[in-house]
Amino acid sequence: MRKVKKYLAAIVAVMMIFTMFAPAFAAGTVYEDNARALNELNLYRGTSTTEFVPALEAQLTREQGLALIVRMFALEGAATTTYATPEDAYKALANFTDASRIESTLVQSVAYAVKVGMTVGLTATTMGPKSNLTGQQYCAFVLRQLGQATTDEYSMTADKFATLAKLDAEEKADLTANKAINRDFAVGISFKSLALEYKDTKQTVLAKLVADKVVTQAQVDKAGYSTPAPSVTSVVYTSATAMTEVKVTAEDTMVATFNGAVTTNATFAVTGAMTVTPVVTWNEAKTTATLKSAGVFLDGTYTVTVTADGIAAGKNTGTIVVAKNGVAKIEILGDKLVRTEDNLA
Repeated sequence: MRKVKKYLAAIVAVMMIFTMFAPAFAAGTVYEDNARALNELNLYRGTSTTEFVPALEAQLTREQGLALIVRMFALEGAATTTYATPEDAYKALANFTDASRIESTLVQSVAYAVKVGMTVGLTATTMGPKSNLTGQQYCAFVLRQLGQATTDEYSMTADKFATLAKLDAEEKADLTANKAINRDFAVGISFKSLALEYKDTKQTVLAKLVADKVVTQAQVDKAGYSTPAPSVTSVVYTSATAMTEVKVTAEDTMVATFNGAVTTNATFAVTGAMTVTPVVTWNEAKTTATLKSAGVFLDGTYTVTVTADGIAAGKNTGTIVVAKNGVAKIEILGDKLVRTEDNLA
């Protein structure tokens, strides 16, 4: 009997050792592999700052969900830069009567989520930080950050997420049921969100993280992310710093070219012989804008000015001459304007 007890004690000791060094996934959780992959990418930490404790079975509150998404989009640095201390963040949230209930370790992320439009609060005056988060709300936070939310109606946003993320029938049913979710389900949604695209740039979340050097391709490979490498690296844009060329391609059309992608909202002004409010369309890479006038351009000199983040004064203006015998194309090279073609067909 003593030998049996010794063997049992040894087995228990071994099991305890394994428990100490292995993440504790609860029975019934589904997205353990996704949690490990996100942790490998440093996009999900769980509930401990010293070791990986995924706690997937735990219910998720609104404040925790917002903090989780801020981390997934690599916005924690921006949050602490914008709000240097928790006190700064509390002040920014003063319009919410329950802001003081937000955990001090999460308040900077919550305040930043409000600043960028990820959330507008549970109501106009309450944040509901301790309220259970629903799947519909979580999807709304994600799609708003991507610029993909076309409505504030949570159920419609959830339907759109299910379509974009190609959820299976069971996942979609769980998502659209408007039930409180646990960390496990949030991890599953987060993992699928990596393949979704920003509306303006058509760049996936993971591609942007790689391009911004938040994660490396080696980390992506080690995490076992299922998307092939080309889809991670093929859409990597360098932000534009200057408009490099303006030309007329038709009697009612001008084209502006940039030295990189214009990834923020840009506005154009066309002034001179006539003032035009153009209809603007972009190529897929966001490097060329086509400006369409409602009518034919009159003869004369025109100045095309773009207003966009990252493009400084002196780098955002081009001049072009429209004449009866043709159009002169003007290239913008540094601070000099150089005529390169006349009498274009």
